[in-house]
Amino acid sequence: MKIEFKDLGNIESFYSGFSEDYDSELNERTEDSGPREINLKKIDNIFFGGIDYRDYPDFCDVFVKSADMNGHPMTDEELDDLNENYNEWVHDQFTDSCNNAIYRNQF
Repeated sequence: MKIEFKDLGNIESFYSGFSEDYDSELNERTEDSGPREINLKKIDNIFFGGIDYRDYPDFCDVFVKSADMNGHPMTDEELDDLNENYNEWVHDQFTDSCNNAIYRNQF
């Protein structure tokens, strides 16, 4: 069996269209795509910031300062999305961590 290769011309011109197509498709998906979906069940190792004890029990300024998702540190963009779009979840996690800390120290 004989395999023949056709002349594809300049390899750079052959691949040049791929990059532009991918970049434009990526920009279309990320520009106005709205909030990113975050799987909250895969977030752990959470550290909080903005804790003001004078604001008890509301703690309305609490935010996730750092966390891991899928075993890797979350990026600043992911943390921003988490704090902006899942604020109620963040507050619940903070409240739960405070309650757990109180429970462990009492018994």
